[in-house]
Amino acid sequence: MKKMKRTILSWSVLIALSLQVGAESLDQQFLNPPDESRPWCYWYWINNNISKEGVTKDLEAMAEVGIGTALIGNQY
Repeated sequence: MKKMKRTILSWSVLIALSLQVGAESLDQQFLNPPDESRPWCYWYWINNNISKEGVTKDLEAMAEVGIGTALIGNQY
């Protein structure tokens, strides 16, 4: 009976530790998602009002907030 309690306790500890590791990993994945899981957005250029500086600033801002993809629409 003592051996069974010890075995159950050992398994309980192992399960608890594995859940702890999984939770930390999930937190890290949330904070630093893989590229294929990053959000995307529509990025419309209206009446061809674009400049190299503006595009650069927009892309830097998108990267800073974690946007992974931008679908560009150029409307005249």
